[in-house]
Amino acid sequence: MTSEVNADEEESQYFHLLSTNEEPSSLEVLELQKIIQRRESKVAQLDSQPFATPFSRNSPIEHEGHDRSMLSRFRSILSPVRRLPPEILTEIFLFTRDWTSDTRFMGEPQPLVVGPRPGASPLRITHVCSRWRDVALGIPKLWATITSCHDMYDPSVPDTDPTNDVRLHSWLAWTGMVHPLQISFNGRPLGANSEDVQTTPLSWMRPYMFRIKELFLSGDFEALPGGFFLILELLVMSDFSMHSTKRTRAYFPSLRRVDFRGHLEHLPNFLPWEQLTHLDLSLETADGDVLLDILSFCVSLIKLETSFSDIDNYELDGDENTVMLPSLKSLVSLNNYGEITMWLLSSLTLPFLEAAYISYATWSGPAYSAFQARSSCPLTSLTLDHAMDAEQMEAGDFLTLLRETPSLVEIISYNAIYITPALIAGLVSSVQASFPRLVPNLEYFAIWNTYPQVANVPATMVVDDKAILDMVTSRDPSGKPAVLETNPPPGVRVFRCQVPKRPYFGHLSLGYVTLGWNWLALVDGVGGANVKVFVATMLAHIVTL
Repeated sequence: MTSEVNADEEESQYFHLLSTNEEPSSLEVLELQKIIQRRESKVAQLDSQPFATPFSRNSPIEHEGHDRSMLSRFRSILSPVRRLPPEILTEIFLFTRDWTSDTRFMGEPQPLVVGPRPGASPLRITHVCSRWRDVALGIPKLWATITSCHDMYDPSVPDTDPTNDVRLHSWLAWTGMVHPLQISFNGRPLGANSEDVQTTPLSWMRPYMFRIKELFLSGDFEALPGGFFLILELLVMSDFSMHSTKRTRAYFPSLRRVDFRGHLEHLPNFLPWEQLTHLDLSLETADGDVLLDILSFCVSLIKLETSFSDIDNYELDGDENTVMLPSLKSLVSLNNYGEITMWLLSSLTLPFLEAAYISYATWSGPAYSAFQARSSCPLTSLTLDHAMDAEQMEAGDFLTLLRETPSLVEIISYNAIYITPALIAGLVSSVQASFPRLVPNLEYFAIWNTYPQVANVPATMVVDDKAILDMVTSRDPSGKPAVLETNPPPGVRVFRCQVPKRPYFGHLSLGYVTLGWNWLALVDGVGGANVKVFVATMLAHIVTL
């Protein structure tokens, strides 16, 4: 009886440790070790006793389950996880979060990192015990990425007002006072407002303006709060409109990247265009004159990405009234509709352009020639992405493009050209030739065609392996015979120099296949049985010299 009383006293004395994950003190550890030894001895005695019926008084069966359970609970108090210092817990908590970024800003390899992506993980952590909750709520970085949706906002319903959103403001409070923030906020969608429903307010953002580093806005809003967004670097506006009778008095001294997506009622007039380095215009439609007017202010722009379903109010007027972007090094034009890409090339002068990704429906040789003559840019990387249902470029037109762009080091073609004898012959380099070889610095050439027409291929379209190997050999200063890769990725044929400058899997992304240059790779979109036809007609060509 006395042992049972002592056991009850022990459980009562250490209830604060048995019921939480708190760390025991040094003195408590010594006492707990003695308690565990006594209880282990008691359980061992129960194990050695002869079997007793369940109806006998104080039988082992009656107490054994409780004794074993309490022994396990006392042992858990001395578990190493209880003695983890806050610094280690902090690292563990941060590791539980999702740090993969969904911000792919115009191909930037290193997106801005403010904090982990939103999710339930930190909330689960706070439910384990009070100590873990205190540690988690003391880590501002754990909560620095915030997503809030108020697409049902109605001023007559207070609970829909972001100013009254307890979850939003609690999360913001957990970020502390100084840690940078990434905020994604969805307001009432475009077109959802009627005469008696106002646009979604953004005034709740004012206390946090100086800490916001990335801001994503989608919906129909009132004006941004006035003042300085001191550290804001990335602003994304998707299906966005802003209605205000007053001029927006927000300032963005650190803003460098802007991304417009979907439908915009109008391009904002309050942005510091002259200081932007990255601009992404992925819009349903835009006014050509307004767009060029805005681009004329983007004197610091390094990378421009465009994707339009339609452009209003534009003319293909040659070299007249072109806009110069003196700092632009990278251009991505994802416009498969009509003449948008050619209009863009006809409208811009880019003297320092180094890399271009050009998606188009119909290739205009004169437009590209005029652009290159006007810009004289040191273009080293060119990707041509052609609509599959349109006619591909002739070999002669492609060779003309190469003559006009001798600085190219890398060429990638998606459905832009076929591999033909004329193309291969034009790439052959000969010391006896009376004219300089094309693109003398070329290291990587990849041609990929989807859904090739493998039936009834004319004999004049067939290119055998030897012709391709001879071409690669002719471009290799060492004169060593070119090599056909024996174990390329599925559906790919790779021709290379014996000592290529880069691996064939190093650059080109073809779905799950990645290739490189100084190689000649043939991508077979149909299957191994058609590889010979693909060498002739549909080829991802990678040549490394």
